[in-house]
Amino acid sequence: MNLSRQRVRLIFIEKERPRYEHLCAELVRCFGPLEDLPVHVEVHPGEAGPDSGELLTKLDAWGHPILGIFDSWGNINVPLSLMRRIAHNPASEVITTFGPNWFSREQGRQMASEDSNPETLDMVFGGREFWSPADAALRPDER
Repeated sequence: MNLSRQRVRLIFIEKERPRYEHLCAELVRCFGPLEDLPVHVEVHPGEAGPDSGELLTKLDAWGHPILGIFDSWGNINVPLSLMRRIAHNPASEVITTFGPNWFSREQGRQMASEDSNPETLDMVFGGREFWSPADAALRPDER
């Protein structure tokens, strides 16, 4: 597979300190010392949505193939602009997963919050023309 530490870099970002520490421990438990692997592995503290673009720039990744995988565990809020940038980078792909009812849960969280911020949903989905608030009178399973 022509793996090398210079050619393949796996970058993980985790915001929550306990999960960050657990991820680091799991990687070592499953694969041994990370510096002994045939690929370069890094775990960064931070928030994947807002921090990935800057980290990819810092690592000089733009212009090289990138496979960006963003999982909605918790509340990832990956900007559509970042997904577009990765998708337009040569030989790159971006995958963003949303758990069941993510949109309804996120909208409900936004509506319940004192500092309701629909701009977050605009950032993730590209603007109000691509989403609209569900009728609050509907049951959650109907939204």
